[in-house]
Amino acid sequence: MSELEAGLALRAMQADQAPMLNLPFEEDRQDVERAIRALVPGKNPVEIESKFRKRVLDHFDIEGWIAAGVLSCLVRFPGRFVSHAELAAAAGAQSDKSGVIRVYICQLRASLALKGYSGEAIETGRGAYRIVRSAAFEIINAVAQV
Repeated sequence: MSELEAGLALRAMQADQAPMLNLPFEEDRQDVERAIRALVPGKNPVEIESKFRKRVLDHFDIEGWIAAGVLSCLVRFPGRFVSHAELAAAAGAQSDKSGVIRVYICQLRASLALKGYSGEAIETGRGAYRIVRSAAFEIINAVAQV
């Protein structure tokens, strides 16, 4: 296990053991970004995002580039609610209507469940969704194996 994978596994375990002791969102976001850059090195953010989405598609058998983009966006903001509009913009969806994003979230929940993640890996808020911190780090570890 690499040092990066060990660090992410530790973060996932800490998040499960002490959910009330939330680390600042920005610290988690920085850890996720570092992990993604290490996992899929690229020349620019667009190339990195493209490579990461491809790994997400391959690992989770998700149908569609936009669905992979929604999951990628959630993973990049672990523990933070992300609005429908933010998810649609980040994923490249043609519409930011809540029904469109809801369809992608349902598909993602089903795909995550097939890989053993609980139904609570993606939580619903008012006009927004978030991925549980521990699930975000577990997803990056899983995608690293692809």
